[in-house]
Amino acid sequence: MKIYLNSTINKAFNTMNKHGSGCLVVIDFKTKKVLGTLSDGDIRKKLLFGTKLSDKINNIYNKKPITFNNKNYNLDLIKKTFIKKKIDIIPILNQNNTLRKIYKISEIIGKKHKENATYSKTPILIMAGGRGKRLGPITHVLPKPLVPVKSKTMIELVLDQFLRYGYKNLNISINYKAPLIKAFFKELKPSYKIKFIEEKKPLGTAHSLHNFKNSNSKIIVMTNCDIIIKEDINRIIKYHIENFYDLTLVGTHKEFFLPYGACEINNDGTLKLINEKPTQNYLINAGLYVINTKKLKNIKKNIEFNITDLTTNLLNENKKVGIYVIKADQWIDFGQISEYQKSIERV
Repeated sequence: MKIYLNSTINKAFNTMNKHGSGCLVVIDFKTKKVLGTLSDGDIRKKLLFGTKLSDKINNIYNKKPITFNNKNYNLDLIKKTFIKKKIDIIPILNQNNTLRKIYKISEIIGKKHKENATYSKTPILIMAGGRGKRLGPITHVLPKPLVPVKSKTMIELVLDQFLRYGYKNLNISINYKAPLIKAFFKELKPSYKIKFIEEKKPLGTAHSLHNFKNSNSKIIVMTNCDIIIKEDINRIIKYHIENFYDLTLVGTHKEFFLPYGACEINNDGTLKLINEKPTQNYLINAGLYVINTKKLKNIKKNIEFNITDLTTNLLNENKKVGIYVIKADQWIDFGQISEYQKSIERV
């Protein structure tokens, strides 16, 4: 749970994943003194504005973290601080500001502290009603959720993302070849329960959210059925809640290669230069969303409604729409036939 000041952002992410922590203590390599803390939220906000994974952490970390001296704290004070400040770690320092100990919130309040215990009850909605045209000709025979990926189907891998973190309120929206999907799960006899939301006709990528307008849960997680996000879903929800977003979408950086020379032109129409086979980097929508259920009130029953409609409506109302950035290798997209085989190899 420590990282040196000269480390890269990519190194910080890997260290967080290794220790299962969303925050690290930043230490000077030479003096070993504590300089601050670095949270995954600090990193993700920088990644939104062009910061690269290969960049150093020296301009990102919090230089004024909450710390205690080895002689001026007790466990009761630590616990009260965790609850009041809603932070993940508290470093305990020696007299010379070197690190003596790190307290994690899970150690003091419990491994399943109050916030995470609440998240697991969040409804999960998997959108699996589309025709899967990008995966043709496979989907001419099978619905996209039942396309095989090694020893499992695509929909099983998507469900696994949530089952491993204890989520049990599982909902699947279906339309195209719905009887096949129902029959598959009936024969599979899984240990978990699934509620099917069957639409008699295609009504858009977010119409099924209509069924959760009066949910007891304040939030809902919606995901496409052809993607895998290799990230702790609790972190995504926590990020959404702590930043007071109305909608949070997961995004990742994708590099696109142009196999031609791109011509740049002067103002008078003459050639300025040829940029040979350039690449462009975009922050793209990865297909998983955390949504406040209060924002679903305008979805009308049996009227086509897409996730882009919801996003546009919220932006027009000046609501807060956030982006939770993940690394490119944390996102697997099975949705295109050209990428299908490559994605299988990454599972």
